[in-house]
Amino acid sequence: APTPSPTLAPTDAPTNKPTPAPTDTPTTEPTPMPTKQPTLPPTTPPTLPPTNTPTNQPTSAPTNAPSHPPTGAPTPSPTLAPTDAPTNKPTPAPTDAPTTEPIPMPTNIPTPAPSGAPTNPVTPVPTNQLTPAPTNASTPGPTPQPTTPGPTPCTGADITVDVLTDNWPQETAWTLTNTCTGAQINSPTSLARSTQYLNNYCLPAAQYTFEITDTYGDGICCSYGQGSVSVVYNGNQMLEENAGAFGSSSITTFGTCDSDSTPPPTPSPTPADITIATFNPTLGVPKCSSITAACTSGSALLDGTGGNQEPNPSNTLDECIDGANGKYHSDESVDQITVSAIGGGSLQAGALAVIEAKVWAWSDGSQDMADFYYSASVDNLDWKLIGSRPAGGPDERTLSIQYTLPSNSPLQAVRVSIRYQGSPNECPGGAWDDSDDLVFAVDPTPASLAAAAGTQAPIPVPPSKAMDSSQCAAIGEIDRKRCEEGTLCVWKNGRNKGCYPKTSGDTAKGKGKAKGKANKVSTSDDHAA
Repeated sequence: APTPSPTLAPTDAPTNKPTPAPTDTPTTEPTPMPTKQPTLPPTTPPTLPPTNTPTNQPTSAPTNAPSHPPTGAPTPSPTLAPTDAPTNKPTPAPTDAPTTEPIPMPTNIPTPAPSGAPTNPVTPVPTNQLTPAPTNASTPGPTPQPTTPGPTPCTGADITVDVLTDNWPQETAWTLTNTCTGAQINSPTSLARSTQYLNNYCLPAAQYTFEITDTYGDGICCSYGQGSVSVVYNGNQMLEENAGAFGSSSITTFGTCDSDSTPPPTPSPTPADITIATFNPTLGVPKCSSITAACTSGSALLDGTGGNQEPNPSNTLDECIDGANGKYHSDESVDQITVSAIGGGSLQAGALAVIEAKVWAWSDGSQDMADFYYSASVDNLDWKLIGSRPAGGPDERTLSIQYTLPSNSPLQAVRVSIRYQGSPNECPGGAWDDSDDLVFAVDPTPASLAAAAGTQAPIPVPPSKAMDSSQCAAIGEIDRKRCEEGTLCVWKNGRNKGCYPKTSGDTAKGKGKAKGKANKVSTSDDHAA
């Protein structure tokens, strides 16, 4: 209830000024008399002057915190709307100066990838603006004529030599010889293993001889790598790509010294030029009685050995007996002999010829060697060693060697002997050895090539590759003598009898013969044509 009677009389006059400092807490009791009039001015001074120009629109989203240093002056014109989406990353390197003029029209949407096909005509001068969209048409085809002229066709002898070396390139070499002038192209002095050497030559039209040799005598295929050799002359294949198993050498002659004409070459006698020998009971060997480009025993007359199935053994002029051991086409044998004139023509005194023998090798062939002999006369036998060739692999092998046909007699003979280890001998006589002869007619008129060929010495006998002791276990009792005569094996009796690798405590029971690549095997009676 109000006070029934007012307080003491009010102050006669209110104060002119406000209280200089308000109290910290409100008065607990009202003043005895209210102020007759309020104070005229406010108790605190007003804020600074208002903003000169307020923004047109409020910020769509205020910042979480005020900027560290405020701007010196407000933005003269605020943006109309915020950016739709900010960029993911800042520009890696800003430009030194802003663009003076914006591009006429920015790309609406950049392409995800370059256009799949260029524009139909190429723009000679780039435009100032980007192409709005790639064209659908592809670039027109190339011009019908190349800007660079092709190679000049070879008008002489176009010869391609392609050689792939085996794992023993240091044994291989080849030459390409112009037989008309004597000019010669040689293989590189240092060859890499399992490497292709492909060369194309445009040479003067002439007669050429390509010869590839292997000093060990096993060719470049296939026991020690898959090498190959190919020779192409004016588009004609002279030597096949798989001709790597050539033994010690392979010789191919093609072309002619007559520059006015280059007839298709004949690298070897055609089947019509090869005479198949018949067995001559008087001589006891196969014989070709007529002069021809090649004489062969054929596939039947020498097949096998006298110890198994060879017809008319011993098929030698001097009764050289074959070994008694050995199974047909499991152990060593000479199965066929062919003598051919090199470079075409007939077998002629003073000209080059090649002897080719098909032999059968035992096991991997590493212990088998074929020896090649000739006799200038059948009536007066005098065997001369031409050279020897390792079998170079298992089973059937084709080995060859070349020599100069002597001029002593119109009826001549060659002999091929295959032997198990040992040394060259005109009649080796080993238990697994086989020797066969072939007699053939020769034109006694000296060939013009004889003067150029001169005297041909036999190719040195290559050493045998070392036998691998792992072969010992494969030698059974039927071949016990092979084990006893080997250098790495020894035969042991008892419950587990058999052939075993030789150890330092074993006593050799046979003559050690094959010592590996480093040893030399001597030859006898070098050939002098």
